[in-house]
Amino acid sequence: MRDFKIVFGGLGLGSNIAECALRAGFETLHLVDGDVVELSNLNRQNYTHNDIGKPKCVALYERLKQINSNANITYSNVYLTPENLAEHLAGADVAVNAIDSTSDMPMVFDDVCFEMNIPVVRPLNLGFSGFACVLTKQSSNLKSMGKTSKEVELNLVEHTIKEQEARGSDMSVLKRALAEYIAEGASESPPQLSIASAYVGGLCTGIFLKILREEPILVFPEFYYAEPKVLAH
Repeated sequence: MRDFKIVFGGLGLGSNIAECALRAGFETLHLVDGDVVELSNLNRQNYTHNDIGKPKCVALYERLKQINSNANITYSNVYLTPENLAEHLAGADVAVNAIDSTSDMPMVFDDVCFEMNIPVVRPLNLGFSGFACVLTKQSSNLKSMGKTSKEVELNLVEHTIKEQEARGSDMSVLKRALAEYIAEGASESPPQLSIASAYVGGLCTGIFLKILREEPILVFPEFYYAEPKVLAH
């Protein structure tokens, strides 16, 4: 478990997943992001006011080292590109694709992971609920969900609503939020809350454990989903 390497592409939602994984005993983490911490990140990401202006990878590295100083944590303050992806994914047992959907890089990230036979975990913060799916070389990929990363993200939310409703879940809160977001033009990032970030951290860490133990996992189009039951009734 200590040597099981997790690569984090994107340290927004990825910042919450990284801490949950570290606290669960995963000690080999590689953090990659070129962004800096902004005030608007603090409501849901794993940073504090003192981190504002710092590179996210540096701030998260320092926080995680305060939790476990012996952990093998590395970081790169760069944006992932088609040219540097393979370098940063080298040796990964699993990769977390938490790259912003403002470009095509999430799709490229998946493709390179498939070429390197690295399973990909795709997390989503759904406000009051958390989502994670696993993509492998053998599974369905997300290209059927849309031509752009933003379109894929929106269609993943619709896919989640449809599947969860079929299982008897009350998805009215998420449906309303999605409808309002689309009506507003869907130009900015959708609403994200710390509640979902916590759920996603747990979901992804559970997936890492299953992969480590070589236990059966759900792969896309199946997914992992968690919500507070108090809001589901």
